[in-house]
Amino acid sequence: MVRGEPGLVDLYHPERGYEGTLALGAVRPAAFLSNGLLISLERDADGVPLLVAYRVVRSEHRRAAS
Repeated sequence: MVRGEPGLVDLYHPERGYEGTLALGAVRPAAFLSNGLLISLERDADGVPLLVAYRVVRSEHRRAAS
């Protein structure tokens, strides 16, 4: 990842394979948990370290019938 550029990460499921790409913004993942949580190490405005959990929700994209 290049500093100052938005982060992207590809998500894979153990059985289904590629799930999609997630735009991370300022989030820097430390771990991905099997229950759909992404764990990030961040700092608050005062520089205090934080451990933050984000839920990754899979969206279903369907093609419109033509």
